[in-house]
Amino acid sequence: MVFFLGKGVWYFFVFFSALLYANTLVAQEIYIAPEDLDYSIIEQYSAGEKYITLYNKSNIPCIIENISTSCNCTLVEYNIESIAPQDSAKILIKYNTKKKGKFRRSIIIKSNAINANKFGENIFYITGEVINK
Repeated sequence: MVFFLGKGVWYFFVFFSALLYANTLVAQEIYIAPEDLDYSIIEQYSAGEKYITLYNKSNIPCIIENISTSCNCTLVEYNIESIAPQDSAKILIKYNTKKKGKFRRSIIIKSNAINANKFGENIFYITGEVINK
């Protein structure tokens, strides 16, 4: 026996299926606050520590694979593997203030966020200037 759906029922089924599928595609996007971290002017040998916040504005968990930096002068401390939907996580950035001068370093967040670049990375920058104490 073959079951035949009327056009209206068929269109409803297709629309509802597409709606369910689209709802699963509201993928994880991470937002970083502040977007770029400006240390402004800091004294040599000062702490050089600041926090950033990652926000997951989606309805599914955002998996954090790795957070790295562009050089050894910057460290990142975090203890998260994922960010729950509509939640946030704080990350500590430590810049080594021994060397004087202006700086611009990148922090690379590798995750499953859809707003990442083609390598699966969200990149933001820390900038500032270290001056004599």
